Amino acid sequence: MWVRRDVIHLGSVIERFEYRYFKPYGNVLGALAAAPRAQLTAFRAEIQRYLAASPGDPHAALALCAVGMRAGSPAALQVCDSLESIPDQNVRALLPQVKGLKPAP
Repeated sequence: MWVRRDVIHLGSVIERFEYRYFKPYGNVLGALAAAPRAQLTAFRAEIQRYLAASPGDPHAALALCAVGMRAGSPAALQVCDSLESIPDQNVRALLPQVKGLKPAP
């Protein structure tokens, strides 16, 4: 849904629903690889909000794996490993790159 920013009474809608970090159809991995640690919590929350509306989206699941890797989460590898058997070849092809992400400083 597109919302006009110049309509003042829609400001609360924009504030609540806009994706600031996770762009479902953008260069998510590039954005995550460059994201500072301070943004990772907001990134994760947006991905989870997206997955609530689009459950099973393999690219969002890959992004969740990437957030975990950047956060240095021990559980991230379990999330990533669960993607190895999905049918989406593009996601499987990106998986080694995501698993190689270094934790954010």
